[in-house]
Amino acid sequence: MAPVCTSPQTKHPPVYSGAVLAFDLGTSLGWAVRYGDGRIAFGVAEFPKHPKGPGHRWLKFGKWLTEIKQSAGGEISAVFYERIDFVSFVEAARTAWAFEAVLTRWCAANGIPYDGYANSTVKRSATGNGHAKKPQVIGALNEQGYPVTDHNAADALACLLHGIKKEDLG
Repeated sequence: MAPVCTSPQTKHPPVYSGAVLAFDLGTSLGWAVRYGDGRIAFGVAEFPKHPKGPGHRWLKFGKWLTEIKQSAGGEISAVFYERIDFVSFVEAARTAWAFEAVLTRWCAANGIPYDGYANSTVKRSATGNGHAKKPQVIGALNEQGYPVTDHNAADALACLLHGIKKEDLG
């Protein structure tokens, strides 16, 4: 998990002790993490189809989640993700819902609170417009000082910032 960028240290320590994670679920999976010390990192992880079958893709994703937890010192305060409410292609829907199932199962097994937010809620939080296009979300985050360029990472970062604000996590 190589971050695209890391924000500077916050001036005031956050009110929570563990990391907060957020995801834009899909084959090109956007991720964002706010560590307990306030640093923010984000990027994209690829989980392509596996030649031995789809189960291997989900095993790889679960293992990757555990690696993120370990890189965050083993303590995660919350996980947020952009909820899948509508997908027009059957294969994309199956993939997205499988990622959601693996993520929520992993959170439950690790005792980590989680919540999914509608795409329009995440966009509205980032831009003020629930129907904003991908470049508008990227632009809004750039204006806030986050040099994100990929729309998957942007969605994850917007979800992270929304979840932290909504749940009053610092």
